[in-house]
Amino acid sequence: MLAVFDRTVAKCPEGLRNMESGPGEKGVGGGASLLNHFSATREGAVTIRLGSSGAVAYTAEKQNPLLPR
Repeated sequence: MLAVFDRTVAKCPEGLRNMESGPGEKGVGGGASLLNHFSATREGAVTIRLGSSGAVAYTAEKQNPLLPR
C-alpha cells in the first residue's frame, strides 16, 4: 500500500524528505511519479485519487488467498 498526501493534509516524515528540494518546492518526480511507478510495477494495482489532497494505491498481488484481509 502506498499513500501520498499534500502537505496541507499531513506532514512528511523526516526520513522521507527529498534532500534536493527546498521548502515549498516539489521533489523530483513528486507524488504522481511515485504512484505511477507503484502502479506500473505491481500487477492489478488500484489507485484512488483524492483530488488535490493526495492519493492511495494498493494491490493484492502477493496476498495469501487463504488469509484474505
